[in-house]
Amino acid sequence: MLCCAGDFQFEQAMLTSTTCDVFTFDCTFAGSSVDNNQRHHYYKWCIGKGGDDWKTWPEITEALHHTSVDLLKIDIGGCQPLGGWFALAFV
Repeated sequence: MLCCAGDFQFEQAMLTSTTCDVFTFDCTFAGSSVDNNQRHHYYKWCIGKGGDDWKTWPEITEALHHTSVDLLKIDIGGCQPLGGWFALAFV
C-alpha cells in the first residue's frame, strides 16, 4: 500500500481477512504500524527516484528480502486521471 496518509482501512481489512503480512509505504506521512500488529509493517518510503525517503521497487524488494509479491495496491493520490498504466509502470 502506498500513500496512506493515515488511512489504514485497507490494511485493517487485509489483516482481518488474510494471514498475509501487509506492508505500507508512504514518505509523506510519519506513521507507524496498525495497532502494533505483528503482520503490518510501515515504512516511511515512497516508490520512485527522489530524495532519501524514495526507493525504487527493486531497492525495496531487496531491502525486505522479497522475491515475490502476491498483491500490490497503489494509491497514486491526484494522479488517477493518468489511468492504470501509471500504476503498472511500478510493477
